Amino acid sequence: MTKDDFIARGRRINFGALPYDLAHTVVICAFALAGWPISIYLPDSMVWAYVAFLFAGSIGYLWWSKRVDRSTGLLCHTCNRPMVRQAAKMAIDSNACPHCKKPAFAPEA
Repeated sequence: MTKDDFIARGRRINFGALPYDLAHTVVICAFALAGWPISIYLPDSMVWAYVAFLFAGSIGYLWWSKRVDRSTGLLCHTCNRPMVRQAAKMAIDSNACPHCKKPAFAPEA
């Protein structure tokens, strides 16, 4: 993919709108912090179930986020890692993949 193709595809999907990481992080942290005062009144088994739920939710979110990143098609042609959000901006500015430091785009034809 050439640099121009990469930029055009990124504009179609909006580089910065993939997925709303900050909002999801705030929600997960809010659930975690809400569990602290409530844990005093719950039995230990419920507290551990709550912790397991938060852990599973966090892992699930990371898996989903990585899947969405890869589905954009904005991948380095050398290392095949996604270049979205900040990595996309760095690749456009430097013409190098921020992960493998090799040329991120195919040469212009």
